[in-house]
Amino acid sequence: MIEKYIESFHTGSMDAHRDSQRAWIKDEAPVIETNLGYVERLLDPENVRAYWQGWVCISDKAQTEKF
Repeated sequence: MIEKYIESFHTGSMDAHRDSQRAWIKDEAPVIETNLGYVERLLDPENVRAYWQGWVCISDKAQTEKF
């Protein structure tokens, strides 16, 4: 995933970014999870612009078990 991020950031390749997202989806139960990029098109009525987002999540295994 990170290698594809780097490729995408260096070249501007949307295909590399899509490949990074495919790798992210395949990692089913990470303890630490991250994502970067133009991930969501939320408020654009034309559905052509997206927000740049970056986030990090850390799982609390004890809390997850309760759910």
